Amino acid sequence: MGSQSLISSFLTKTAEYQNFTLEDTIHHAKEVDSWRAPRELQEKFPYYLAGYDFKDQPVWVAEVGKYNIKEQVLKGHDAAHNLTLYLFQGVHRIIKSMMLKDTPTKEIRKVFFIGDCEGLDLNQATHLPTVSYALNIIRKYTDFVSLITGHVVGINVNYVATLAFESLHPALGNAFESIELHGSDKAKWKTVLQKWLPAKAIPTWYGGSKEFKPIKVYG
Repeated sequence: MGSQSLISSFLTKTAEYQNFTLEDTIHHAKEVDSWRAPRELQEKFPYYLAGYDFKDQPVWVAEVGKYNIKEQVLKGHDAAHNLTLYLFQGVHRIIKSMMLKDTPTKEIRKVFFIGDCEGLDLNQATHLPTVSYALNIIRKYTDFVSLITGHVVGINVNYVATLAFESLHPALGNAFESIELHGSDKAKWKTVLQKWLPAKAIPTWYGGSKEFKPIKVYG
């Protein structure tokens, strides 16, 4: 299955795209993939493909605690819209990463996420327009998130990050059950990551191999 067809197969299973024809979804996927994000978003919202887990599911890492969503929301509609496009383009890339290990006898349809929440501050978690933006995105694509989420490990989850996750719980639906949150105890969450992932798929600074090298970096 080609990358556009794979993306389309996911899109057509979601409520947001249920009325789209296959041709429409493929066209939409091509438009999102070809869109070039502003340099600012690439620099301020980086993420990377770290490797693959024991099930051959892609492992994606994002230092979400450093993401300043509030800044983009305050800039107005166009900036927020661009951020939405950028995030959705990331979802396309995540889906494509499944293809590298996908075979006729072993389908890969889930992803492993590591979210580093260090640095998330109260100003974002309590800013209503920012919270509203995040909730709207998740509600709009909650079934999409459920389709691709295999497991999520949140690390350096402070009180603010915990509040943020709890506020998103209803919107995340069943996907929330795949999330485990860990605080700043590095020894604890390093052990958790080592249980779930091979050393080569864990960044060195998270307790992985000293020879770690991400497969692909965006931003």
